[in-house]
Amino acid sequence: MHTRAREFTFLNAVSGWHSSCIAYRGEIRGAGVQSMNCILNHCHEHIAVDFAIIAYYAIAVGATIVFALLSQSKTIKTAALIISGVWLVSILYFLAVGGSKYFLLVALTDSVLAFLFWRMAKTELFPAALCCFMIANIVVVIVSAAIPLSEFWTIFTLNRIFELMLAYIIGSSIYRIRKLRPPDFEEAEAMDRSLKFLAG
Repeated sequence: MHTRAREFTFLNAVSGWHSSCIAYRGEIRGAGVQSMNCILNHCHEHIAVDFAIIAYYAIAVGATIVFALLSQSKTIKTAALIISGVWLVSILYFLAVGGSKYFLLVALTDSVLAFLFWRMAKTELFPAALCCFMIANIVVVIVSAAIPLSEFWTIFTLNRIFELMLAYIIGSSIYRIRKLRPPDFEEAEAMDRSLKFLAG
């Protein structure tokens, strides 16, 4: 999330933030070297694996957006759309550039998002966890640069955080959807206040 000429392994390609099927550029062949297919500047001999991974995360992101829309919460919908947009931009950037420049982008975008969610968390509970997820991403990138941590473990950790973040948004959406079911009249006002505190 290092050099373009380097061959990426399957595990390095396993990335929700780092893989996409935006453009297919053909094959690279060399004497005595296994043929590799490329998506922009990302080359891999098992390109079908990359497509499968991209499809997996695209479905996960799509499901997150659907649940967020069904939650009827402006905060949840905003968070889901922002995170989805950043995911799309980041995988495009990874495929076009990759390497250390990509990790710098992750640190910068997650810093902006952490600040945004921190501001939102002043009035609602839901964005506070998203702020923590972003801070965790920043810590992983900083630690990976300081130790240095291998690219595989950096990407692996960032992916798990991303999946937890999507699961949190979906879980919060489902909670709100269930609470939006018509309550008894006496409970309506109290429930309305609790939902607004969670995510308006």
